Amino acid sequence: MPIEKINQANFEEKVIASKILVLVDFYAEWCSPCRLMTPVFEELALENTERVVFYKVDTDENPNLIKKYGIIGIPALLFFKAGKLELFENDQKSKLKIQSLIDLFLLNE
Repeated sequence: MPIEKINQANFEEKVIASKILVLVDFYAEWCSPCRLMTPVFEELALENTERVVFYKVDTDENPNLIKKYGIIGIPALLFFKAGKLELFENDQKSKLKIQSLIDLFLLNE
């Protein structure tokens, strides 16, 4: 199941207004590590459908969001809880590492 791509126009509505944990994958089509992260991110989305919302943001199409969140390298995972940026993970991460971060956030609800 593909993850919904969002952009600057709907970022506030989809991410900031969310009451639950949101993970946003900032990526680019040309980025090899980003392509490697895609199946991991999709698996996590399938395994956490009840508790977490997952989105993707194309960095080439959304330079203002890149600037706003200080993203200088991709892939970048941003964790938002109740609309607040809680964690910024830069670089490629394993499925286990990302799931442990998700579990940690959910444990502290």
